[in-house]
Order: sequence, then structure tokens, then C-alpha cells
Amino acid sequence: MCVLDIAKTIQERLECYQHLYSEDIQEVLGNLQTLSPGSDEDCTSFYLLKLKTFDHARLRQVFAKNELKLMELRLSNYTEIDLKQFVKNLRSEAQDFLVRHRKYMSKEKEKTCLECVHVSLLFLRQGALEHAFKYHKNDEFCEDCDNFCIQMDFETCLDLVASSKYHINNRKLYIYNFQWKQIILALFKTYLINSLKEIKANEQCKNVLAEPRMSMIFFNVQGALSQAFPQSSFAKSGSFSQSSIDNVFVDFPPCIRHLYDVLQRDNRLPHQARFDFSVFLKDIGLSLEEQLSFWEAVYMKDPGENAKCTHTWEKHNKHYIYSIRHIYGLEGSKLETCVKSCTDIEDIKLAVNEEGGCPFAHDDDHNLKKILKKCLPNNPEDIEVIIHERKLSAQKGCQAYFYANMLKRYKYRVPDDEINFQNPAEFYLLTEKFSTKNDEDKDFFETSSSSDEEGSNNFLAVRPSSSSDDDEANNEKSFSSSFSSDKECLARRSDSSSDGFEDFSSQK
Repeated sequence: MCVLDIAKTIQERLECYQHLYSEDIQEVLGNLQTLSPGSDEDCTSFYLLKLKTFDHARLRQVFAKNELKLMELRLSNYTEIDLKQFVKNLRSEAQDFLVRHRKYMSKEKEKTCLECVHVSLLFLRQGALEHAFKYHKNDEFCEDCDNFCIQMDFETCLDLVASSKYHINNRKLYIYNFQWKQIILALFKTYLINSLKEIKANEQCKNVLAEPRMSMIFFNVQGALSQAFPQSSFAKSGSFSQSSIDNVFVDFPPCIRHLYDVLQRDNRLPHQARFDFSVFLKDIGLSLEEQLSFWEAVYMKDPGENAKCTHTWEKHNKHYIYSIRHIYGLEGSKLETCVKSCTDIEDIKLAVNEEGGCPFAHDDDHNLKKILKKCLPNNPEDIEVIIHERKLSAQKGCQAYFYANMLKRYKYRVPDDEINFQNPAEFYLLTEKFSTKNDEDKDFFETSSSSDEEGSNNFLAVRPSSSSDDDEANNEKSFSSSFSSDKECLARRSDSSSDGFEDFSSQK
């Protein structure tokens, strides 16, 4: 009899989370038995990590995000046969779960189970799956599509309701079956939210996690757990004050700095931009009370000439208060909202003239220069090199900006291998970390102040390396005299950087 190594299965799933957005993820999925859909390892690791969210608040948000991404990756590899088997299993699991647990389950979970049975039966109609696969790749529409339209209870697919793509009538959302990935992902997200809410409210989970065996399991994976869900990624609430914003906005990453500039100009932000800025402020340590006070002060002012929003605090404060409390996990699904990752921001599809996004990914050279000139005035050579770096990737461009800003404002040379951030909040907190470290390294800067003065206008010229002092001096002169020499430095940077339905995931 084979004994399941529970700690190993959890650790492998956590390691998978680290690869979800990398190019080798498909290879990782194929190599790990833990991630084989429906396996004992898959079900166990999913359930225990979900259980762990009871006492790990940061895990709750990121767990849901990672499991949704994992589901999406699995669905992308499905053939028609795979989908048919998935739908059959989903129907069977949901029906069985309803029979065994209906009298104890919440109304939300019961509704989700019933909707899974309903959708599964619609997919298993004659010709439905064949039609779904014939048209799903290009989201094409044909005359037969109306015959395979699926009606869903809109409360079980709120993500789809938020999109203007789908028709809603009489509490039903109408969606064509060739959009089966969106349907499954929406149901899975609703299931995850309901499950996490139940676990958060269930005090018995605390007793389970306190059992010696369970404590030992999570102790053994503590390293992988902290890497996958670092509590230190964000600041403690209350560690940052409203009055500090006007003093430290210059250290915000360009994506957030731009939103701040628009807010200063117009006294308003469009909905999504305001939401993103509010989440950022929460994650760098602004408390709920300070956040409410900040937005009240801004929205009590008259909107600017270019403002796309004319709402006022006086008339719409209930809406804003609810929205901000929702971010802190006090309303709605009661899940704390975390700032988007840099990858997610880069992938945003912006409408014309819409605020937000990543300047290094969304703006052309002309508009990016305008943004960088505000952030790095009188540093034209640095700006040219940053633009050159962003052509390699948006991340490299942002890392180059981070280095330039640290050198310009704090006269601190940050080694390449220490410039590591995954979201705007981490960018800012890393700046704070190095600016504080700068005070501890005054002796070092006293001995190198002369070179700082000469090279501060071209940050790559004085980037730390293993070369000698003479080499650095020569590099400094060549970079200052000709931008063509930046190619050398760019190359150097590239080299150095470089149980039943309860386990819904078992059907992935």
C-alpha cells in the first residue's frame, strides 16, 4: 500500500504556484503527480491549502487567484474528450454532494451545486460539445449557436455579469456554449469564494489546524509557504499615513505615480483607476480610516476640467465607503483585495484614453518620455536608456527606472540582483527599504561622493560591477559622450538579469 506524503504534495503545489506565469508551466504541470487532475495528491493538496486559509489571511486571496489560473491552464489543454469527461464528473460530484450534504450547506453553495448540474446537463445534450469545440477557438458565431445557448443564474457567475458581452434578463445570464472556458471558470470562482467564506467562519478549522499532525505538515512546508505567499510583501495596516502621500508619491512606481498625477489635476479618478490606487494605498500600509479620510478630502473638491467623473462625496459617499470597505475585506465576499501583479497590469487591455495600465507596456516612446520626464527631470540620458530597456521587456524597463530613481533621489546604487518586485506595492516598499539602508551606509557614500556627482546624470555609467575603478571611470566618460555605448551596458544588464464536490479542483 502506497502511503501519501502529504507534506510533499503540498510543497509541490506551492512550487507550481511559482511557475504559473512562466514559460515552463506546461512542463511543470506534466511532471508533477500532485497536479494530475483528480489524483489523490491533487485533491489533498488543494483541500489542505484551502483549509490553511483559515489562519493565513494573505493566503486566502492569492490561493484563489492561483487556483483560478491553474484551472485556466488545465482547460486550455482540454480536448473534446477531456471536456466531456470533466462535465460528466462534475455532474456526478455535484449531484452526490447535494444528496449527502444539502441540509448542512449554505444557500450559496447549494445554488452553485445546482447550477453545476444544470450546466453539465446542457453540455451533455446531443451535439453540444461538438459545437462548443468547433467554434470556441475564435469565439465565432453561427446560426446554430442559438440552439446551444446556456442560461445561468447570474448569482453563480458574477464575473460574467460584470462584462457587457453577455445578455441578462430575468436574473438569467445568456451565454453560448462555445464559451465553455468562461462558464467553467466563473462557476469555479464562485465555488472558491463560497468555500473560503465558509472556512473563514468555521471555528472548527482552528482545531483541525492545531492538531499535532497538521501542525507538523505545515511546519515542514513553511519555507515554500512563505515563498508562495509572503506576508512581508505588503506593509502592516496603519504603518503609512494619509499625510505622507504628498511627500512620498515621488517614490511610487510610474503606473501609480501617473494615477496620482491625474488625481491631483482632476480631483477625480475613473472607477477602475480609483480602485487600483485605493488597493495600492492599502497594501503600502494605509489604514481603512485614513483611506476614507483621504478620499473624502479629495472628493469634497470640485472636479477638474478634464475629470471623467463628476461624482461628489456629499452625494455618493455611501458608494465610496462600501467600495473601500470591500477592498479591506469587510464587505461583499469578505475577501481582502490585493494589488494586481505587474504581469496582470501589463496584460490589461485599455480602452482609448483610459487611465491605468503599465507605462512600460502600454505607452509608446513619446508618451513614455512625457511620463518619465515628470518622474526624472533633467535626466535625458537615463530616460533614453530606460526606454531602450523596456524594449527588452516592460519589467526590465521598470527595474531600470527603479535604479535611476534610487540613485537620483537617494544616491544609492542598488545591485541588479536586489531589484526584485512583483507588484507596485513591492516596488514602493523596496524603495523605502533601500532609502533606509542608505542612512546606514553613509560612510560608503562619503568615500564615493565625487563619483556620484560626476555620474548622477547617467545612472548606468556608475552601476556596480566587478570591473576596476579605472574601467568604471572610462565607462562613465564613454556613456556620457555617446548613447551608442549604452548597448554595451544593456548587454551586461541582460546577462546579469536574466471529498466529493468539496474538491471541485479534482475535476481540473
